[in-house]
Amino acid sequence: VFASLSLLGATYIFLSSLLHKRLRSFSFRMILWMCIFDFILGCSTICGPLGTIEEEAGIKNEDGQDIINPKLDIGSEYESSLPLTCKLQAAAIQFSIIASLLWTLCFAIHLFRSS
Repeated sequence: VFASLSLLGATYIFLSSLLHKRLRSFSFRMILWMCIFDFILGCSTICGPLGTIEEEAGIKNEDGQDIINPKLDIGSEYESSLPLTCKLQAAAIQFSIIASLLWTLCFAIHLFRSS
């Protein structure tokens, strides 16, 4: 629910920057970059692990069978047996959170210096 609200807000900010030329200042460009990374975060959160939620959580399927992957070894030192989609989602979430925080820091420094 909250990820979809974040996507709506990010889309509104992005469209506002395209439609209104007076919003193309340096400060608003930094907000636009924050918006882009929040959009990436929202998309990767909504997509979920792309079908692996039931496999990893042990949710029962329609027949009542437990479909957890018994070969799942999260603690392997050499190679993780997690699916590639789960790894891609984790990378996208971590990247977008760090990038959004860094743009927030840049915006705070810009506001501090300009005032």
